Amino acid sequence: MLTSSSSEETPHAAAQECGALKKEGGRKRKRAGPSKDAKLFKQPLPGPAARTPCLHPGFTAQRCLAVGSRAWAPGRDGWLEPRPLEPGRRARGRGRRSREEGGEEPQESTPTAPCPTTTPCPTSSPRPTSSPRPTAAARRCRPRLEKQYAKGSLLGRGGYGSVYAGTRKSDGLPVAIKYVSKAQAEEELDIPGQGGPLPLEVALMKQVTVDPGCPHVLQMLDWFDQPARYVMVLERPEPCQDLISFCQDRGGFVSESTARRITGQLLGALRHCGERGVLHRDVKPENLLIRTDSHQVKLIDFGCGDLLKNTMYKDFAGTLEYTPPEWFRRGQYRAGPATVWSVGVTLFNLVCGFLPFNSIREIIRGRVSFPKGISAECRHLIRWCLSAKAADRPSLEQIQLHEWLT
Repeated sequence: MLTSSSSEETPHAAAQECGALKKEGGRKRKRAGPSKDAKLFKQPLPGPAARTPCLHPGFTAQRCLAVGSRAWAPGRDGWLEPRPLEPGRRARGRGRRSREEGGEEPQESTPTAPCPTTTPCPTSSPRPTSSPRPTAAARRCRPRLEKQYAKGSLLGRGGYGSVYAGTRKSDGLPVAIKYVSKAQAEEELDIPGQGGPLPLEVALMKQVTVDPGCPHVLQMLDWFDQPARYVMVLERPEPCQDLISFCQDRGGFVSESTARRITGQLLGALRHCGERGVLHRDVKPENLLIRTDSHQVKLIDFGCGDLLKNTMYKDFAGTLEYTPPEWFRRGQYRAGPATVWSVGVTLFNLVCGFLPFNSIREIIRGRVSFPKGISAECRHLIRWCLSAKAADRPSLEQIQLHEWLT
C-alpha cells in the first residue's frame, strides 16, 4: 500500500458523514442477514510457484506469490478507505482505522505497495459466517443455474468469491461464472425499474448492459440469487488476457500505437458508463480485458463502482496507486476528474511499463517524469490528465479529441 513518509502528508482524516442516503436514481441499503467485514484484496491462486520478492521502484520488497499469466480472473481487489458509517450504509471492508477512530499512529517507515505485476498480497481471512435462511426462490436457483450452465475450471479466487470458466448448455457459448459471497459483499442498490434492491455489482452491471450495450464493457448475461451468495454469468471473450498480463508478455509495456487503440476503446467504455449513470471507480490495466487476436478491449469488475452524481464523493473504493490527489488533500473528489486521473495513470503504465508515482507525496505533487522514447504528444496528454488540480484536467470528450488520439 502506498504510504507517506511524513506525518503532514499522511492520508486524509476519515471522510465526513454524508447524511442523506439518496443518490441520483437510486439508494443504497443494507442486506438482511449477518454483517461481516469484507476482505480488501483477493487471494492469489494456489499453485506450485515459489514465493519471490516483488520489487517496485521506491518501495520495499514484499513476499508475494509469483502468479503466472491467466486468461482472466476478475475480482474485487481494490483499496477501500475506512470511514464513519452513515445511517443505512456500511463500510465495504476492514481497513486501518484513522486516528479519529482510535487507531494506532502510522509508522514512519519505508512505504510499501502491492506488487504491480502480481496479485496483491492477501490480508487476513474473513471471519466465518452463518448463512441467512434461504428463501424458496433461492432454493430453486441452484438447479436452474446448473441446468443452464456447465461449470468448468477455476479462473480466479478472491476474498469475495471465485470465478470459473463455464459454458452455456443451449448453444455452447463460453461464459465466466462469478460466485460472490453475500457476507463479503453486503451492499445493495435500489434503482427504480429494477424490481427492488439488488447486489451493488449486479445493479451497476444491469445499468451498463441494457440494450444498446457497449462492445467495450463486459456483458452480464444472467445472475442468480442463492442463499449465501449471488452468482453472475458473464461473457468470456476468447482468446484474451487482462491488460497487465498482456503488457508483461511483451516486455512490460506496449507501443504507442497499441496504447492509442486501447485508450480509445477505454474512453468509449467510460463514456458509455457515464451515459448510464454509473461510475466505475477502479480503472486500471488489471480491470481491462484484451483479446490477443483482435486487441478488442473490455472494461470489467464494477465491484468498486457507484451511481454517478454531480456532487462530491466523500468515500472511496478503488486502487490506491490510481487515486487522485484531491482525495488525500481534502477527502473528497468529483467523478469526472477522478476518472480522468486514473486514465492518465493507466496510459502512463501502458507506454512506460511502471507507475508514475511511488508515494502519496508524489501523487499530491503530480510531477511526472518519462523515460526516453515517449512522443511529445503522448507526454502532453498524460501530463494533462495528471494535473494536480482537478479543474485543470480534461474531460473524457476532450481526451478523445487530443491530437495524440486523432
